[in-house]
Amino acid sequence: MSFGADVPPEIIRIIIGLVIFFVASPGIIRWVLRFLTSDRKQKEVI
Repeated sequence: MSFGADVPPEIIRIIIGLVIFFVASPGIIRWVLRFLTSDRKQKEVI
């Protein structure tokens, strides 16, 4: 891609990282929300 479009490799790495981040973010958000709600439920039980 950098050879064909004459784009610096740093830009390509940033774009690839952003794609991975946005693809993974729904799962990360679900995990964090599940962790927070389970912690809140445990405090209500005590």
